[in-house]
Amino acid sequence: LQVHAQAPVISNIEPVEGYPNTRVVITGTGFGSNASALRVWFDHVQGTIVEASDLAIEVTVPVQARYQNVEVINLTSRLSAKSRVK
Repeated sequence: LQVHAQAPVISNIEPVEGYPNTRVVITGTGFGSNASALRVWFDHVQGTIVEASDLAIEVTVPVQARYQNVEVINLTSRLSAKSRVK
């Protein structure tokens, strides 16, 4: 039996526009609940994860972040998802 990890999928980001040092919630599937094994990037700037579950990640928007090309990376599975928000 071989088990494969589920690739994360971003389905929504709320609020749609975020400012530095505000919190946004990324919803979807397959994130994993271990916040220390996750990374959230806003273009090339890493956000700070406040809370994580398999279905949602609450993250603080970093200074100098662009609110496009949001990417969630699961370090354990080595799989990632990119947002469709532009």
